[in-house]
Amino acid sequence: MMKSWKFLMMGFAAALLTVSCGGDGGQDDPTPPTPPTPPQPEVKLVLSSDKTEITADGTDAATLTVKLGDEVISSGYTIHDSSNNTVTLTNGKFTTTTEGNYMLRASYNSKSSNTITITAVKPNSGNPTPPDPDANNLNFKRRVLMIQFTGTGCQYCPYMINMLNDMLPKEEVKNNSVFVAVHSYNNTDPAFLGAAGQGLVFQTGITGYPTLNFDFNVNSQQSNSVEYNEKILTAQLNRTKALVGISATSVYDAATRTVSLKATVKAAEEGEYRIGAWVIEDGIKGTQTNAGAPGNWKDYIHNSCVRYCDSKQSATDYSGHDLGKIAKGATVEYNFSIQLAEKLVSDNCRLIVFVTSPEILGTRKAQLVNNVINVPLNGSVAFEYLQ
Repeated sequence: MMKSWKFLMMGFAAALLTVSCGGDGGQDDPTPPTPPTPPQPEVKLVLSSDKTEITADGTDAATLTVKLGDEVISSGYTIHDSSNNTVTLTNGKFTTTTEGNYMLRASYNSKSSNTITITAVKPNSGNPTPPDPDANNLNFKRRVLMIQFTGTGCQYCPYMINMLNDMLPKEEVKNNSVFVAVHSYNNTDPAFLGAAGQGLVFQTGITGYPTLNFDFNVNSQQSNSVEYNEKILTAQLNRTKALVGISATSVYDAATRTVSLKATVKAAEEGEYRIGAWVIEDGIKGTQTNAGAPGNWKDYIHNSCVRYCDSKQSATDYSGHDLGKIAKGATVEYNFSIQLAEKLVSDNCRLIVFVTSPEILGTRKAQLVNNVINVPLNGSVAFEYLQ
C-alpha cells in the first residue's frame, strides 16, 4: 500500500511538471525586448561641378558645389588637387590658364569628399571647325565604325588580317566605314591598349579572337569570307540613318605633344547624344603568332591601332561623353585635349571622332555608334552630306 502511494505521488509531481513547462503557468506573455535603434546613415560630403570641361583661358569657369548631405556648404571648406595642394576658387568658380586634367576633392571639418575631374583644354578660337557647306541640310553621310579585336599573341588572328586586307581597300567599304584595331589579346603586344581595351572587350561582348565588331553592336568571327562581313557592314549601315553630322579641327603642338581637338555635332533629329575621340597609330612593328595563315608574320607592321580612348563613361563603357539633348538642326561643340604618349610616333597618328545614340534592340537599350569620321592630327573635316 505504501509502495502504491509512493508511485501515485511521483506521477502527480510529473504531471505538475508537464503543465509548468508546456503552458504559460497562468502568467501574461513577457514584454518583447525593444529592438535596437538602426544606425543612422553617414552624412557624406559631396563635391560636384556644373562643367567637366573648360577652356584654359583664365575666364571660362566651372562652378563647384560642396554639400554635406542635403545642405549646401558655402564657406569653410577647402578644395585640393591630386597632390593635395590647396586650390583657390573665386566665388566658388574654378579657372585656369594651364591645360590638363584637374582631379579635385573637397574637405570640410573632418570629412573628405569624392574626387571629380575637370579637363582644361587649349583655347581653340583661332582654329574653328570648318564652315558648314550646306547649313540647311540635315541629310548627312553615315559611316559604320568597324573594330577588329586582335593581338600579336593570337594565332588565328592572321586569318582575319588577311581577310581585312582584301576587304578594306574595296571602294564601297572605304566609303561607308571607318576601321580601327583594338589590340587587347596579350599585354606583350607593342600595340596593347591596356584597360581601355579590356573595357571595350566587355562593352562589345567579345567572347573569342579574332572578332570584328560593327558600331558597338554586332560581332563577327568569320575570318575567311569578305562577302559575309560585307553583308554585315551593309546591314549595319542600313540599321539607322545618320542622326548627326560631325565636323572637326585638330591642332597638334609638337613641343608639348598635345592634341587640341574641337568637334561640332549637328543633329538631324532631336536626341540625347555622346561623343568620343580616339588616337589611331599606323606602322607598329610586332611579330604575329600564326597558326598557318599564308604570309610573312615576322616583324609584321600593324596599322590602324587604337592607342588612346577619350570616350570613357565607366571602366566597361567607352561610348562617349554626354552632349545632352540636341535639338533638330542645332549644333553643339566639344573640345578634347589629348596628351600623346612618348612612345607614339606623331607622324603616324590620326584621330577618329564618333557620336553614339541610344537604340532599342529587341528588349534591350544600347548606346551604339551613329556616325564616325577620320580626322588628321593637324587638319579639319567638314560636315559631309549625301549627294
